[in-house]
Amino acid sequence: MAGSEHSAPRRCRGWRLARRLLAIVGVGLVALLGAGQIAKARLQTRYPAPGQRIDIGGYALHIYCSGQGGPTVILESGLGSDSLTWANVQPVIAAQTRVCAYDRAGYGWSDPSPHARSAEVAVAELHTLLERAGIAPPYIMVGHSLGGVYAKLYAWRYPDQLAGLVLVDPSDERDLSGLPLPDREHYQTMVDDTATQMGGLKLLIDSGLPALWPAMLGANPKLPVAANAAATALQASDSTALQTSVDELIGLEASFAQVQAANITALGDLPLVLLLAGQSESDANAPAPAAGDLAAAEERQRQRTARLVNLSPQGQVEVVVDSGHHIQWDRPDRVVAAIAAVLAASQ
Repeated sequence: MAGSEHSAPRRCRGWRLARRLLAIVGVGLVALLGAGQIAKARLQTRYPAPGQRIDIGGYALHIYCSGQGGPTVILESGLGSDSLTWANVQPVIAAQTRVCAYDRAGYGWSDPSPHARSAEVAVAELHTLLERAGIAPPYIMVGHSLGGVYAKLYAWRYPDQLAGLVLVDPSDERDLSGLPLPDREHYQTMVDDTATQMGGLKLLIDSGLPALWPAMLGANPKLPVAANAAATALQASDSTALQTSVDELIGLEASFAQVQAANITALGDLPLVLLLAGQSESDANAPAPAAGDLAAAEERQRQRTARLVNLSPQGQVEVVVDSGHHIQWDRPDRVVAAIAAVLAASQ
């Protein structure tokens, strides 16, 4: 009895201490989260949109143009990327003609769109943006990855506006068609895993903690210092782009179906350059595919390349042997050369 009488006060004192510590931690966490929200606002103020934000119907898209002359080069980014992805390319092209990089809805400095993410919506929004920004055709469309699908659809929808087309390691609307079952399962797993990871990162960014130390999100050493700082600040201060990436990824098959329905087999006598990455960015530790699977994949790639380069009798293809998927980062000079070639052929 005596022992229990003495232990009870000790337990009470222990609980009181624990509650005090929890209260201190709670207050500290609230203060940290509050500081994070202030840091997010400061980052957004410190890195304003470098171009114009144009209202296209109740929401605004950002477009940044530089240089003079024509045709105007329009830079279309891939899934998950914004206008800053072209930071190594745009200044060089601006010395030759007018060039505009823009942020699709939900990326960079653009507002999210009320419309579901799809190829048709992306093309319609770009068309409206160019009209309302007063950027008159003709255009040379440059599209990277998924942006290549959008650029191709734009060229098909508005042929009178196009002076040329550059496809930078583009996706193709048939990329997901007829995949073997293992590849189909791998793709679905990738989509599910990416959505889960993005969801977790979105919660972290919404907390404001990365805004206190943006470097925790990593850097892209292949971008210029100023562009990399802006890109990191955007990612640390707003999770909208993450959600947009997930939305575009989930809607990818529907987007591809829309473009397949257009049955784009020819774009007329249009100057066209297709740049293909010579290096794979897949996991180097992944098991090598079986010989039959490899042969089938190589045949799909040959067919895919032929479909794209044969969109125009002027079509040319170049494999950039020392570049991965983001040729505009690894070999921006090859992207610049392709644009310059199309620009010269269009005049």
